[in-house]
Amino acid sequence: VETPVDLLKVKMQSQLYGGKAKYRNVFHAGYKIFMERGIHGLYQGHISNAYRFVPGRAVYFTTYDGTISYLSKPPARPSLYHCFLAGGFTGGVAWISTYPFDVIRNRMQ
Repeated sequence: VETPVDLLKVKMQSQLYGGKAKYRNVFHAGYKIFMERGIHGLYQGHISNAYRFVPGRAVYFTTYDGTISYLSKPPARPSLYHCFLAGGFTGGVAWISTYPFDVIRNRMQ
């Protein structure tokens, strides 16, 4: 599910800086890609997407769990403040760790 959605996002974003737009909207992009290349066209760059997604989620969940455990000692339930703090910190760490893969994936798509 993620690869076709990301592909359409990248296709729409990449035409912002080019000349004439190839696609009118995201649905038109999906239709055109499907008609030109079939279902496989919607999965262009799926390997690079997996290289970004799988380690990124591993970093995300591990960092979040470690941060929550550090901020609120189990078995106590973490406060909403701790959840927001851990989520913000985790998002930054996950983004930094997967940014190089994201650049490669966008170029491949």
